[in-house]
Amino acid sequence: MDKTMSHIKTSTKSALISQVSIIVVVSFGVYFNTLFNSFVYDDFFQIINNPWIRDPQNILKIFSSGAWGFNATETNYYRPIMNIIYMVTYALVKLKPWGYHLVNIVFHAAVSILVFFITSRIMRKAMHDLTGLRAFIPVMTALIFSLHPIHTEVVAWIGGIPDLTFSFFFLLSLYLYILAEKKERSLDPYFFTASIGSFFIATLCKEPAVTLPLIIVAYDLVFHRSRISIPFCFRRYSFYVLILCVYFIMRITALGGFAPVNQHADLTLLQALLNSVPLFVKYMYLLLVPVHLNAWHVFHPVLHIYDLAFILALGLALSFFLFSLRAYRANKLLFFSICLLTIPLLPALYIPGTGENPFAERYLYLPTFGFAILLSLLLGKLSSAVSQGKMIVSVLFLMICVLYSTITFSRNYDWKDDITFWTDTSRKSPDEPLPHYNLGNALERQGRLDEAIQQYKRAIVLKPASVAYKALGHVYSLKGLKNETAKEYMKALELEPGNAELHNETGIILMETGNYDNALDHFMKAVELVPDDAKLRYNYAIALRKNNRTPEAIDQLKIAIKLDPSQTSFRNALKRIAGENKQQQEH
Repeated sequence: MDKTMSHIKTSTKSALISQVSIIVVVSFGVYFNTLFNSFVYDDFFQIINNPWIRDPQNILKIFSSGAWGFNATETNYYRPIMNIIYMVTYALVKLKPWGYHLVNIVFHAAVSILVFFITSRIMRKAMHDLTGLRAFIPVMTALIFSLHPIHTEVVAWIGGIPDLTFSFFFLLSLYLYILAEKKERSLDPYFFTASIGSFFIATLCKEPAVTLPLIIVAYDLVFHRSRISIPFCFRRYSFYVLILCVYFIMRITALGGFAPVNQHADLTLLQALLNSVPLFVKYMYLLLVPVHLNAWHVFHPVLHIYDLAFILALGLALSFFLFSLRAYRANKLLFFSICLLTIPLLPALYIPGTGENPFAERYLYLPTFGFAILLSLLLGKLSSAVSQGKMIVSVLFLMICVLYSTITFSRNYDWKDDITFWTDTSRKSPDEPLPHYNLGNALERQGRLDEAIQQYKRAIVLKPASVAYKALGHVYSLKGLKNETAKEYMKALELEPGNAELHNETGIILMETGNYDNALDHFMKAVELVPDDAKLRYNYAIALRKNNRTPEAIDQLKIAIKLDPSQTSFRNALKRIAGENKQQQEH
């Protein structure tokens, strides 16, 4: 008997190792080609131009500032773990892209393994008997999750690390909470404490982590419904609420508010709520049909409650809601899977808190867990509903894996480098200005100036913007076309008249073309906007001298020296111009 039990345990352990190994191999295999990709999109801003990640002494700044505090950029994102991971990776591989891509793949494999273990646990609670095809549902779920093409944005893009890390610590916290249930009404203090700690780290990775307490409540409602009481809730949830309070205090302190930036102020609160419905339906559609993947989906907002797009989306959303209610009453595992699908997606449906584009594929990374369980359960149901069901399901599952792998592996190449990436994005969203503008930036960095000009012009046609006019002017300056540069800079100033630096650059270009009068006007405006900038004062002084207003030039140089005494060029200019002025007075 002992030998039999030992043999069963050994066999079970071997099967577990084999399943986990398959998940790891598949996770690495489908994203292996990303190791040859470069930096794209925000990677240049967040890694190459990020001074914080180069010095561990910046850790305090990282935890006390927004995600882009190194550039004084106002944002709604408080994600210190992102910069910490970049810092550690930089210490190991400096600016070699493969190292950052490897970190992403490792986290993706780790998340996929957690999907496997959590699915195994909740299936035992829901079904108890995990024999036959049921025994394969956890590994099927993990493989579907690992291979799903919707994850390419998160895994193939280095900037997707917040989604990977928050999902890892989110699921780790949930798994530890499940493991902590050692008795009917008590929790293992070590697992429970580790769960709370993991939750705290998750909140510092990305904002959707705050939904974990809702998932835990849903878990208890499904599997411990009869035991829920006020003491039960206090013992289990109070510490998670405390962590949320600590997180919100840290966030508000770092950002200066809960969500200080609203990229969609043109939408009323009602319109923002209306648009959450078609957004939800579109997310569900992409999970079901992961084709035409795009880093910049065009957002067409619903403006009225009687819009046909809203009415159709509302009908589908209500159908999904009714299905969820039925699942709550009839099938524990089915309902909890729906919770895993929908709850982590809720923050992405709050449009005022999202980025410039309200719809992004990366928001589906963690919710895909719920979808993967639902699909696995559907396949399991099919196997028992038709003759030769096991064979049919095996073929269907293999076809899904092959299809997902092919789409994912192919999509990874679209993230190869900045030009490839923005070429693909602008082709899929030809009427969106941002992809054309960013493609222009990428072409400019490669020295392909004429092509960059065409992309900047296309972006301007779609939506005139100061930044695009300025970029176009800069390319003209690189080509030595100073008059054209000045024209584009002045168009930019029409849209952004309060930009002191742009006034300064316009003045410099006008000086180079000999247009001293107009240059003087721009330098004067720059000084009026930022009177404490020594460089602007110096340029203003030089323009005054070119316009034969030497005494005023001397006054401006004295102010510049007072503002920045370290600049010897200021003193030299003052000495030269004062000498010239003295000679003129003597004559």
